Amino acid sequence: MKKSWSKKVSNVKKVILSLFLSVCLNLPALSMAQTQAPRIALLDSGATGYVDRVISFTSLAADQDPLNHGTIVAKLVRQGNPHAKIFMLQVCENIDGQWKPSPRAVIAALQWVIQNNIDIVNLSLVLGKNPKIDALIKEATLQHGTIFVAAAGNPTLNSHFAFDTKGLVYRASRSRDVSTAFPSSNPYVISVGSLKTRGTQSSQKKVCDIYANGKAGRQEGSSFACARITARIIELFSTFPDHRKENILAAL
Repeated sequence: MKKSWSKKVSNVKKVILSLFLSVCLNLPALSMAQTQAPRIALLDSGATGYVDRVISFTSLAADQDPLNHGTIVAKLVRQGNPHAKIFMLQVCENIDGQWKPSPRAVIAALQWVIQNNIDIVNLSLVLGKNPKIDALIKEATLQHGTIFVAAAGNPTLNSHFAFDTKGLVYRASRSRDVSTAFPSSNPYVISVGSLKTRGTQSSQKKVCDIYANGKAGRQEGSSFACARITARIIELFSTFPDHRKENILAAL
């Protein structure tokens, strides 16, 4: 209790100092939220480590990861961010014999995100277009300042979590269109594509907001590129003048 109180006092001091500097030097003042370690939610297939708390929105426990996907995402997000508060929100369900993200679970997880004022949400998954999820992302962004980062997807998605063991690719659709997958296609979301081994884009057409290395061990794809961008946003979190998408992209 004493330690927690000391931390709160320290944060208050930082905010007061920031206000003083903003008046004297015409610098932007930090809010209380910016002086604290950011809170990150990973909507994924569970994690066996690297997170501070696990919460399940399906029948599968959040500390179980049948795809070894959420655990890798959590590891990448944690790297360089030892003090970040990371929540694994289990949204993976066995649907017709395959582990997939459940739209119902994603909706419940996003409602939890809003209720708990989460700062950053990593979505290394793809779904069919869902107006309820669209609306929740918009609400969280505009009313709570939540930052959403999502994988643009891959062409072969047996699990519907955005990775592909056959190569670095960015599209979720098997058709010839060049749109990113949902929910990365939401205008309030930072859409992340993966890079090929030599650093070139996986597509000649730039349809994602940003690209990053998508290789993680023997797996590769936009899921892990997404996690790396989320990790970088955490590192820069306190420096953003606000959480508008264009300002975040300019800082990356």
